[in-house]
Parts: sequence; C-alpha cells; structure tokens
Amino acid sequence: PIGYWEPLQEYQITFLKNMGLQPSHKVLDIGCGPLQGGIKLIEYLDANRYFGVDLCHEPIIEAYRQVAHYKLARKNPTLLVSNSFGQDELAGHTFDFFWMSQLLYHLPLKSIEAMLQHIRAQMTPSSVFYGDIIDYDIKLDADAHWRAFKFHHHQPCELQALAEKAGLNMDILGQIEEFGYPTGTRILKKNYMLKFWPCAPQASQTGPNARSKAELSPS
Repeated sequence: PIGYWEPLQEYQITFLKNMGLQPSHKVLDIGCGPLQGGIKLIEYLDANRYFGVDLCHEPIIEAYRQVAHYKLARKNPTLLVSNSFGQDELAGHTFDFFWMSQLLYHLPLKSIEAMLQHIRAQMTPSSVFYGDIIDYDIKLDADAHWRAFKFHHHQPCELQALAEKAGLNMDILGQIEEFGYPTGTRILKKNYMLKFWPCAPQASQTGPNARSKAELSPS
C-alpha cells in the first residue's frame, strides 16, 4: 500500500528475524519488486546471501537503483528477472529461507503447485518458506485485481494438498497483523501467514503451532 514503505520494511525484516533468520542464511525473495522489504534484508544479511527474483523487468531495474542509493553494492545481492520463481536461473542453489510477501494470492493454484515443487528442490532439511494468503472468510469480487494481477482466494485445504504433493508440511501461523504488519491497512492486515517446510518421515508435527488437517479446513 502507498505510504507504508518504511513500516512494511520493518515488518518483513522483523518477522523473518523472529522466525530465526541469521546474517549467514541464504534467502530467496520471490517477487522482490523494487526491494520494498529487500533493502532491509540485504543490509542485515552477509554478502552474497540475498537473492531476489521478479517476473517483470521494471522492478528489477529499480531494485538495482535502490541498491546503489543505499550503498549496498558491497553486499553483492543477486537480482533477476524470472518466470520460473528462480528455478531456471538459480539451478543448483539451495536456500535457508524462501520469502513471498503479499504475492501468493496473485497466483492460481497451478502456479502455486509448480512453485512449491521448485522450492522443495532448492530446500535443505532445515529450510522454510513463508508466504501469506488473503483471509479465506473475506468475500472477493470475481474480477478483483491489482494492476494486471488477479486476486485468488485460496482455501487452506487446497494449499495443504499441494504442499503434501510437493513433499512439504504446511502450517497457518496467524494473521499478519499479529506479526507487525501495519494495522492502518483495512484488509491486507488480515492475511494469514503460512509456513512450509520439508517433510521428514521420522518427524512428527507437535508443538504450539502444529495443526491437524481438520483445523486447516475453514468452517
């Protein structure tokens, strides 16, 4: 949202640090745009640890301007145009954190399925992916869109099925306003943050954030 650049930067870096992000971690920021959140991540991470991809050329051009403006060239971030979520351009790389802020709901389920497959191939056993979806109880107009990107209403059970197909666990962590998202926004602050991580045959999903399949299905 216009006018929320600095609060959104703080929200993104604070959330990821609270989820365990360390300077030595390697991050793939999917849909990085002009580095609204990426600047804080580049500042925080060690050199060569930030990778940002975007579907369009214009945001990447502006992203490089932002890197120059904030004198962050020494951090050597990788910024790429990609229509494969970075899979084609970053083959052979693995990442500790995958981040997709306020964009997951612009993808149809087929694209999400492909993206989760790509992400799983670039994960280590301890990797995590975070992304948010629109509150599934909010009514959306059938033609709702932002610029050229349509809004899609995804149900947790649909995403859970795609995650399992990709070999991933999924959990709903809560609404993003609980994690510092600017509360002045009327609808987006109610988005739900999702966490995906690799399935491990011997692992059991226990603990305060664990949820059953039944709980992932909205009533």
